[in-house]
Amino acid sequence: MFGIRKRIIGFTLALCMAMGVCGQVSQIRGIVVDSIDGGPLPYASVSLEDTGKGVMTDGNGNFSLSASGKDIVLEVSFLGYNTKKVKAVPGKAMILRITLVPSDVVLNEVVIKPGREHYRRRDNPAVRFVKQVIERRESNDPRHHDYYSYDQYEKMVFAMNEFQPKEKKNGKFSFVKDFIDTLEVGTTILPVSEKERVEKVYYRHSPRSEKRLVTGSKSSGVDEVFSRDGIRQFLDEAFQEVDIFRNNIPLFLQRFVSPLSTIGPGFYKYYLLDTLEVAGQPCVDLGFVPFNSESFGFTGHLYVTLDSTYFVKRVILNVERI
Repeated sequence: MFGIRKRIIGFTLALCMAMGVCGQVSQIRGIVVDSIDGGPLPYASVSLEDTGKGVMTDGNGNFSLSASGKDIVLEVSFLGYNTKKVKAVPGKAMILRITLVPSDVVLNEVVIKPGREHYRRRDNPAVRFVKQVIERRESNDPRHHDYYSYDQYEKMVFAMNEFQPKEKKNGKFSFVKDFIDTLEVGTTILPVSEKERVEKVYYRHSPRSEKRLVTGSKSSGVDEVFSRDGIRQFLDEAFQEVDIFRNNIPLFLQRFVSPLSTIGPGFYKYYLLDTLEVAGQPCVDLGFVPFNSESFGFTGHLYVTLDSTYFVKRVILNVERI
């Protein structure tokens, strides 16, 4: 009897120890950032591997969750970035800084052959030219100057794409067809809300200050829907001001590689297309497209002055994929 009781006690102790290990709860907090410029990644997925449980980062890339178990592995993912796995220590509070690498960034010397095109980075005059522009990016960035001001025009239209009105026998809502518009590409849209605004922006470098003076505004449609705090915050996050002098440009809750990024020559194909005048100054029309059409990049044109400053006088950015 004594031997049996001893074994039962030993088994009970072992069971309690096992339950203690499995019951340990880890409190995990952290931030998910871009590996290139350290900017936060909002609404990234942070989940516990093989459980399907997890959270999303907030608008500043922060997250917080609790987990229990012996082996805790976080799986962090964000559209356009490589998924990363991070191990957590059971029973301990942790503060993590998790960096994600863009999935379509190409760093090695490559030769891309899409179709019949033979594109080279080596000995390519367009690549040499854009590298000169990138080297002078900091000095040409207006935010590095003591003062500057500019006029900003913003137009935002929310509409139903490919709208085709249905004929009603009683003629109700027939007036809707009078508001249908057609884009240049031939797509028919029905505008729901339209907002326009003209601002004068004043910037001072030190001490840093930025003031905006609204000189005109106009709105029509169901604007009261888009003025609610939650939707307004989402729109401000999705449609941030574009700054081509940054490595990455946040847009539509994604991060697009800037054509003037330090990794630009490994991400984009550049073409010297033409010379023309912009605001009375001779410029080079430098076209660009991503190497990978499925990546989060722009297509467009940089109009760069034909002098030693390599100043960008105008830029056109098109989004082919969202």
